[in-house]
Amino acid sequence: NFTVRVDYSLGSRHRIFGRESRTNTPNLSPNVIDVGTALTVLTQHSVGIGDTIMLTPATTLVLSAGLTRYDLVSTKQEVDLIKLGFAASWVQSLQQRKLAQTTNPDMVTVGASGGSRFDRGNQYSFLANMSHFRGRQNMKWGFQTQIRQNNSLGSNAPSGAFAFTRAFTQGP
Repeated sequence: NFTVRVDYSLGSRHRIFGRESRTNTPNLSPNVIDVGTALTVLTQHSVGIGDTIMLTPATTLVLSAGLTRYDLVSTKQEVDLIKLGFAASWVQSLQQRKLAQTTNPDMVTVGASGGSRFDRGNQYSFLANMSHFRGRQNMKWGFQTQIRQNNSLGSNAPSGAFAFTRAFTQGP
């Protein structure tokens, strides 16, 4: 992880800056019952530029723009479902081999509630502010906008979800 910032004065009334940062953050989230612990890695690359201009001794204009690109990969361990007794033909039809989520009214839910997940996105931002000082008064106006693009691919219960009522487990 690192961040670099450069500030430069173009004179007594004009100042610019640039910033770049990169982060790579792994996170291991273990489950109480190991049904495929998730390993999540978030990678971000951010670039920003800014310009501060003193128009008059009482009026300042600030402009800045930025781009952040991120990549989030959350993978869960595959489980050998054939060793657990599931039919090979069914196991081979799955996109991800996780332990299926299984519930009944008399027990805790067991199995993976979600599979591996992949997110990629961009965030663009732009800011323009004007400040004006007059005596003891300060007025500030401007705008800020952000555009976010998010592309996600995830799965909810990739090996299925099984729910059994008491009629299935307690007999006639």
